[in-house]
Amino acid sequence: MHEYPGKLSQFCQELKRRKAYFLFICFLCFSLHHVAGQDQRVADSLALIYQEDKLEGEDKLELLNDLAFNELNDRELSLEYSEELIQLAELENNSNYLFSGHLHKGGYYKMIGELDLALEIYFMAANIAVDSKNLEDEGVIYTSIADVYAIMENYTNSELFYNKSIQILRDTDDSISLASALINAGDTYYNMGRYDDALRYFEESGPIFKELDYLTGTAYNLGNVGMIYAKQGKDKLAEKNISEAIAILEEQEDYYPISVYLTIMSDIYLKQNDFAAALSYTNRSLELATAYGLKEQIGDAYLQLSKLHEQAGNLNEAYNYYRNHILYRDSLKNIEAIQQMADLRTDFEVSQKQIEVDLLTQKRKNQRVINILVAVASVLIILLAIGLYRRYIFIKLTNVKINDQKDEIEAQRDEVEAQRDLLESHRDLVVFQKNEIVESINYAQRIQSAMLPPETYFSELLNESFILYKPRDIVSGDFYWIKQVNQYIVLVAADCTGHGVPGAFMSMLGMSYLNEIVLRREIIQANQILNELRKQIKSSLRQHGLRDESKDGIDMALCVLDLKSMKMQYAGANNPLYLIQDVEGKPELKEIKADRMPLGYYQGKDISFVNHDIQLEMGDTFYMFSDGFVDQKGGKEEKKFLSKNFKNLLLEIHDQAMHDQKDILETTLSDWMGDNSQVDDLLVVGVRV
Repeated sequence: MHEYPGKLSQFCQELKRRKAYFLFICFLCFSLHHVAGQDQRVADSLALIYQEDKLEGEDKLELLNDLAFNELNDRELSLEYSEELIQLAELENNSNYLFSGHLHKGGYYKMIGELDLALEIYFMAANIAVDSKNLEDEGVIYTSIADVYAIMENYTNSELFYNKSIQILRDTDDSISLASALINAGDTYYNMGRYDDALRYFEESGPIFKELDYLTGTAYNLGNVGMIYAKQGKDKLAEKNISEAIAILEEQEDYYPISVYLTIMSDIYLKQNDFAAALSYTNRSLELATAYGLKEQIGDAYLQLSKLHEQAGNLNEAYNYYRNHILYRDSLKNIEAIQQMADLRTDFEVSQKQIEVDLLTQKRKNQRVINILVAVASVLIILLAIGLYRRYIFIKLTNVKINDQKDEIEAQRDEVEAQRDLLESHRDLVVFQKNEIVESINYAQRIQSAMLPPETYFSELLNESFILYKPRDIVSGDFYWIKQVNQYIVLVAADCTGHGVPGAFMSMLGMSYLNEIVLRREIIQANQILNELRKQIKSSLRQHGLRDESKDGIDMALCVLDLKSMKMQYAGANNPLYLIQDVEGKPELKEIKADRMPLGYYQGKDISFVNHDIQLEMGDTFYMFSDGFVDQKGGKEEKKFLSKNFKNLLLEIHDQAMHDQKDILETTLSDWMGDNSQVDDLLVVGVRV
């Protein structure tokens, strides 16, 4: 399926705001000039003014707006102009240009296929438009949001936002924005196979573009109608419309839609069995898409080349082009994961309610324990009061019968025996309480063990691996986790704040959120999993940077193994990854550094975790671990084991069987500790590819 390239939502607002800057002989002046679309030549002229850096205030805002809009050849430069526009608009408190900056920035991320970021930025722009009560901006941004949902093939949301946009824009004088919303909505109906509805929208938008002499819009409209004619088998009409569209767009230097239209032309000639013409159009489409970094169009062009060569009987070439198509298709964002953005607010509210329920349940359990302890303490106080009262009676009787030594001795003996019985009862009660607490913690340990994946499950997914897992107390703040999603295996080694019961609570919280993020939402990009997990933990612990709130968090190493390509992603929150590979016949240990921030609140600014891509070879071995092993005290001087010794040990044993490696690590640790106690929870996970 060819996704329509001519999304005009980003051009809508420009017809009323655009100012072009012209350089005349001997002096610089500015004149208001409405333009009909993006123009690289305008951007090249304005770049000279930008480099002089003489403008301020609203003049500087307008210059950045024009540059961000018209820069076509260097999309990264367009993004820089957009971000500078946003920063300056915030300083100037100018909502109009703040909206434009977000509109341009969202358009950049939509163009390169980063749809989650585009959607997030567009919703920011929508909030700005609503707050400033600007109906035209609101209509424009709803069209942009609908465009992203259309690319994601979430046609329900796409149609909803197109209808909102068109309804708003019909009540304004902004005819170009209305025409753009109509043509984009028509394109969505085209992709849904509703060609009559699509043609109806195109027939309404076309005259508007022509009346405004809006060449870009006219070209898109011609190309879209041509695409419908191609679907209906009207090849001559399709070729005529698309050829006219391409001619206009080439003059405008707008290459993004040309790439798609060329592929449509290739389809037309393929149906006519004109292999040479079809191949020529496809090669030209690939050249344009490659030159301007259009991932989806590159993938479509490779798919078309595969079809052409398969039909021509060139099966090897067809296979190679199809493999390239798959690579580009898989390099785009996981669409199902991005579609979760549509329900993000609902998911957040549901999760908050669940957390409140869990906390209320735990609070009731804690209150029940407190009530038991209060009751026990009350019994002890009553018994002590009784004992004191009996002591008082004893002393009184002793004074009365001071001369009766025998009775006095017997009374004292009886009192001593009573006190002994009372102490024994108290001791039994303390032992009972201790046993109750230990039983509760043992039960918590059984719950935690049930949540941890069994080693047999590890063996099913990873043939050669080991897990060295030694809690310091009955329950542990360290945990490991593994799941398979399609061809990907997600593997985690984590170290929660604290150990014992507090650490165990954090570990179960972490495992629950990993199940939600990876299994339910199917997010399989390593750094994005950590980003989402950090959000969930900060939200659950209500961490906002205040002095008296919780500072708990999780350190984690997370790997995603692609079983088909033998590639691995790694992202780390304070915990690094050790990878041992054969380099020119010798083993070499590489440390892939983690980001120096936890999954939870810390004083720095929240930035995205880094995603490391690693190509694995058969026989490579990698290790994930908490800090328990390297921080363990022992030896003659009772010092820490240290990372250097740990690396050397792994290099010495890496080529042995994985179960033997685990035994060696346990033996080494035991010898090092001697009579010292274990200082922290300990976890080491080893995997050989």
